[in-house]
Amino acid sequence: VDPGPSEVGVVLHTSGTSGAPKAVPLTLGRLASRTTVNRELLDLGMGDVYMTAKAIHHVGGLGLALVALGSGAALIPSGRFSVKEWGALSRLGPTHVSLVPTMVELLLGSPGWRPPSLRLLQYGGGPIDPRTLAELVRAEPDLDVVALYGQTEGSPIAYLSAADHRDGADGNVEVLASAGRSAPGVELRIDGAGRDGIGQVVARAEHFFLPGSDGWLRTGDLGRIDHRGYLTLVG
Repeated sequence: VDPGPSEVGVVLHTSGTSGAPKAVPLTLGRLASRTTVNRELLDLGMGDVYMTAKAIHHVGGLGLALVALGSGAALIPSGRFSVKEWGALSRLGPTHVSLVPTMVELLLGSPGWRPPSLRLLQYGGGPIDPRTLAELVRAEPDLDVVALYGQTEGSPIAYLSAADHRDGADGNVEVLASAGRSAPGVELRIDGAGRDGIGQVVARAEHFFLPGSDGWLRTGDLGRIDHRGYLTLVG
């Protein structure tokens, strides 16, 4: 078997929050491009150990697991998240972990939650209180915290870097309320913006799986972009 870049490797489905779920074919060429982008953002590579507690049917779960494997990292999948399960798996020495905001908040209330091996924590899949993020960064100043924003049809669209999180913890808290700036290789714009600058988030990149016929992904999300390029989602 010698599959080409246009062959489908995986089919995921959208969550269906605004209608019936739709199939999204993840082609091999775009999976490879997505691996390159995420590997750079997450500083992930050979010898690293990636642990995920995200559902495998979700792009944040399977999508980033494939990035880890494509980057040469070992993979620790968690079947069900709990503080007890986290403690058991942490003994396997994860260097990177991917969580949703609720999991981050649960762990912060648990003493000794961070394994000594952990270098980077990535979160996404929903909003998180900027005060929680600031608390995390201040408590673990040598831990890199990275946020990714995207959807099944295309991700990442934008990201908040570890430097952004440290800047936010130092007082620039409004940065932590944003989805960050456009990810590498992503063209990002706001369509139909009103006087308040709010319109539909539209993006284009080689690692998107289901763009429109014109190459642009219309996210259905409402947002605005400030003068520094930070995207804030509002609906």
